[in-house]
Amino acid sequence: MDLTNPAILGMTSAFQAARNLALESTAGPSLADMIAFIGKSALENACSKAGHTVSVEFLTWRIDCDDVDLPPPDEDLPPSDMTDAVSYLRRQFPDVNTTEAVALMGCHSLGQLHPEISGFSGQWDRVPVDIDNGYFRNML
Repeated sequence: MDLTNPAILGMTSAFQAARNLALESTAGPSLADMIAFIGKSALENACSKAGHTVSVEFLTWRIDCDDVDLPPPDEDLPPSDMTDAVSYLRRQFPDVNTTEAVALMGCHSLGQLHPEISGFSGQWDRVPVDIDNGYFRNML
């Protein structure tokens, strides 16, 4: 992933924070563990703000890859209009079934874009603190 790409600018600070936490401990969690933990924490926090209690189990000891055959920069980004979102997710995550692909897309129901982080502003649906079908309605 090209962290200098303006389309994913917000990922840079999150990735750097995860990497710094992983580097602080020689026998502790891997970078993959830290990224998974950040995702778990973000989901639990979003649900809490919406008045729900969600606890996602977290296991450690994921192994970081040193030499991954990465695609050229920007080839792994989804199309901006997401006209073929399920096919895109299937190519990126071959083991994901249709139900799981829809769930991944539905995560856009939460949160909003912050211009100070990503350079973009706005939200994907009317109520960015609720897990609902608003994102899918907006995509139609």
